[in-house]
Amino acid sequence: MMTQHPLVLLEANEASCSLFEMYAAEFPNSQLAQILQQSICTPTQFSTTYELNWWSAWATLYLGVGPDEHTLVNQNVLNASSTRQSFWQLLQNHGLTVGLFGTAGAHIWKPLRDKTLAFFLPEKYADHVLPFPNALRRYAELKSKLSLANDGYLPNNQILSSLALLPLLFRHFRVEHFALLIPWLRHTPHNKAALLVRARLAHKIDLEKFLLQYQKTKPDFASFNVGLIATGQHIFLGEWLACSTAARRRHPLTTLMHDFDHSLGLLLRSCKKNNANFMIASGIGQQPSVDIPSTKLAPQWILNDLPRLMHTIRFPHPVTRSHTMRPNITLLTRNETEARDLKTRLERLRTSVGKIFSVTQSDCQLSLHLNEAALAPYDKALAKFDRKKVAHRHIERLGLKLSFNPTLNGVHDSRGLLTFLRIDQFKSPDKHTKAGCTYFNKPAVDLRHVMPTLLGYFEIEPLISMAAPMAALLGL
Repeated sequence: MMTQHPLVLLEANEASCSLFEMYAAEFPNSQLAQILQQSICTPTQFSTTYELNWWSAWATLYLGVGPDEHTLVNQNVLNASSTRQSFWQLLQNHGLTVGLFGTAGAHIWKPLRDKTLAFFLPEKYADHVLPFPNALRRYAELKSKLSLANDGYLPNNQILSSLALLPLLFRHFRVEHFALLIPWLRHTPHNKAALLVRARLAHKIDLEKFLLQYQKTKPDFASFNVGLIATGQHIFLGEWLACSTAARRRHPLTTLMHDFDHSLGLLLRSCKKNNANFMIASGIGQQPSVDIPSTKLAPQWILNDLPRLMHTIRFPHPVTRSHTMRPNITLLTRNETEARDLKTRLERLRTSVGKIFSVTQSDCQLSLHLNEAALAPYDKALAKFDRKKVAHRHIERLGLKLSFNPTLNGVHDSRGLLTFLRIDQFKSPDKHTKAGCTYFNKPAVDLRHVMPTLLGYFEIEPLISMAAPMAALLGL
């Protein structure tokens, strides 16, 4: 029987220590500042020889081993070691109840569907994984459709992504939702203002859904994923840091942080009601891009018409596409032989500069990367290929589309954060607490130590293959 308090983990995806500290310094009476003042705050480090991405980082946190062992080195890869038990599966094996809402990687290391599962909403990029309970199924379908539209995989994406939200807005009416939707409709897709509104609106509805499920079920462990901060930093981080203090207070990234701070208040209220301790983790963080911040939209090629591509290369077998974050492309075939054939056909596609696709095969799955350098000379959708290389084919016949995104202001950083708050010790802070404290001033802890430490919190013995627990992370 568990003797510890229940635990709520907020996945503040890609939040950095410096972002939290700067916001707390400028808004010392904010909920975030209060949490940092009374929490155990620890910087974390994600070490990998592969691409630095958030899927791999969260897998490391929830499995207690590095990328070389869990093998989730990119999004939705099939060769991830699904036989390795995740944190929530181990909790369930010991009779503890879990609730997962958008938890990164939970669709790969799936929770057990028995009486210990309180609720489960897969991340929006998960394929063919049903939510639990059924009440969340329609919401998951709408989220997936909205994300596909916003990533440019559906035609007329701005209209479709707006319509996808209408059932949610009418069913869970809030004046603030419509107030956000109106300016969204006024902007073209991937305009900074449109991305800002999309992130804010999706977050508000997600939070309402999570709190409703949490209050109903009161699991021993619950996690809630927030992509709001990651989106805001990618678009605004560089220019936000370059602002004066006065300008920063009116900046769109500060608006996002205000939304996040308001969410913290709602989550803490729920934790107090259920006597649950509260944790924030970020997996990895972000740092300013080395490029000069720009307000311009950067061109980016995407594959938005898979059937057309398959018809052009005359591939006769069925192919499906996993829903992955742009510009990642993941294709699934029926078997390894067909995957190898498709890989050969795709790698033959060239412009006068070089190969269009770089392709990696894993069993019956292909991971595609569009080589921007090979497509750079073709700045229009109807631009022709070099005749000798691809026999008069047009780019549009390959199902490719030139899209435009805001230039990145923030890029991934291996340092993340972890905070732990004992809810029975949380109180209103001293009004005279000095602003501008450095909360994350300890040596960074490797992400591999987090899961065995959390198992210790729930009085479960870590597996032999895991890193050693670090009781100081939670003040145990």
